[in-house]
Amino acid sequence: MSAEELELAVLTAVPGDPVFAVWGDALADEGDPRGALVSLCRQLEHDPGDEKVQRALAELVAANADAWCPGCLDDDDTLRLTWRDGFIDAVTFDGEPMAGDVGYGQEDPAADAGAGSALHRLISAPMAARISSLSLRAPIDAEGNHGCWGHHEAFVARLIARDWPWLRSLDFDGATLPRSLEHGRGSPELSFLRFGELHDAEITVGDLSALWKRAPRLQHLALAQPTGVMLGQVHAPALRTFVFGSADSESLNAIAEGKLPLLETLIVRVDEPADVASLLRSRSIGAFKHLGLIATPSGEGEEERGDEILRVLVESDRCEQLETLDLGGLDATERGWSQLVHAAPRFKRLQSLRLTTWALDPSVAKTDDWMENSIEFFSGPHFAPRQQPIGRFLEQALPVRWMTASIVSVVENTGRKKGLFYGFLNSDGYAEDRG
Repeated sequence: MSAEELELAVLTAVPGDPVFAVWGDALADEGDPRGALVSLCRQLEHDPGDEKVQRALAELVAANADAWCPGCLDDDDTLRLTWRDGFIDAVTFDGEPMAGDVGYGQEDPAADAGAGSALHRLISAPMAARISSLSLRAPIDAEGNHGCWGHHEAFVARLIARDWPWLRSLDFDGATLPRSLEHGRGSPELSFLRFGELHDAEITVGDLSALWKRAPRLQHLALAQPTGVMLGQVHAPALRTFVFGSADSESLNAIAEGKLPLLETLIVRVDEPADVASLLRSRSIGAFKHLGLIATPSGEGEEERGDEILRVLVESDRCEQLETLDLGGLDATERGWSQLVHAAPRFKRLQSLRLTTWALDPSVAKTDDWMENSIEFFSGPHFAPRQQPIGRFLEQALPVRWMTASIVSVVENTGRKKGLFYGFLNSDGYAEDRG
């Protein structure tokens, strides 16, 4: 086998294939330090806990970082890599809130130093050709009282400029969210939003329409809090988990019209019953077992929106296939929840149903009289079904797991608090226990 044929073989071989050992030996014979890299990677494949080999690998990468991944060994651990078969295997970029532009999301990232710029260079490097996992958290910036922002567009533009034949997991900002093990691999809990200094951040993603052709083996995709995203024609034959944290109707319709034959977990943020209907009626989406319809809590005049979402759900023939159902954030009237109770026999495989019940934080309940109307609204019975007779009917009919949402503010900034969600009425929020 010629050197060119061997190089092609290692790019197309499945992970762990014996051809990597042949390639490593050939590199070692030439005095190329990548030969030692391949050898150490293969040793760790057999014994991942071998600390001696782990140290040797770290030292080897440090000694050759300028050639293999320049700038990747930053002091603050913003950019983290793992290795397999002599290539970079997994990449984690963990941009800190309020870090400003660190060469990640801006138009000319190469102009800046830092882990963000290193990631942009890395993604185009030969050593990145077999990346299987990318987890990316955009740095968040703010401008006075005008808003909080994060940006992925520049990275996305570079990402889709080449093929990713071995990419299986792609995660935008999901690392900031708690995870549910009910969905197999721990999917992000979309009841939570990522915050800047003032409120939840707007995180633009950009054009992902070429991703489906570039990453044909993609199995897990999380877009935890996207704005300004274009999905194009979604054709992902290997995708098993899709988490989409935006209630944007255009994007939800693109998912509904996409070809996702192997999808097992679908978790989306929803506002409109029509979007729920298009997702559940889709015949090009596989028979997913785990469904999350994460709703924005209703404002005044929208009390029956949850009823309509529940009607669409119980009329769907998808009920029979579901093993878990997450309706976090959804509130409905007694009539709306009764639809779910009556439809219980159709949820034959359901093992867990997550529902939210609400409570006013005592400090909110004692607020000035001028907030009286808002407090009265959030004290309505449809916000606390667990405390109503309908809650007992739900528990008797279905495997309910209640989540408690404590409304911690109605009109004021609540600061950055773990588990906090903003988004109904003005700058109000609630903290939810999703244990």
